[in-house]
Amino acid sequence: MAKTQLEPLIFLGFAALIVTLLASLFVFRSPATTRIIGPCLVAAILGLAVFATFIAFRRDQQDDPDAPTVVASMSDEMSASAIVVQLESHGITARAIGGHTAGDLACDVKVVVAAKDYELAMGMMQVIEEDNT
Repeated sequence: MAKTQLEPLIFLGFAALIVTLLASLFVFRSPATTRIIGPCLVAAILGLAVFATFIAFRRDQQDDPDAPTVVASMSDEMSASAIVVQLESHGITARAIGGHTAGDLACDVKVVVAAKDYELAMGMMQVIEEDNT
C-alpha cells in the first residue's frame, strides 16, 4: 500500500479514536473513567495535530520545483564533475555535492538537479551511460 493511501487511513484512525474516547466520556460518567480517558483524548488530539503538520510539511517539500534531487551518486569528484558538465551542456543546471576524500579513500559525491529538471536529467543520464559503454 502506497504512502498516499495510508495517510487518509491514519487520519480516519485518529478521528475514530477521538470520537470513541469522547463517546466513552458520556457513556462512562465516573471520575475514575474521566481521569483515564481525558489524557488519552488529549494525546489523540495532539497526535492528530502532529500528523497533520508532518503531512503538510512533507507536501510542501514535494511541491517545491527547485528542491535538490539526486540523479547520480559517484565515487569521486572528477566523475561527478564530468556528469555536471555534460548535464549543463544540455541546459540542465546541476551541481555536485559531497566529496572531500581523505587520502585514497573513496567518497560519495551526489549529482543533484532541481526537481523540475529531474525527468530530463534522468533521460540525459541514460544517454551518458550509453555513450560510456
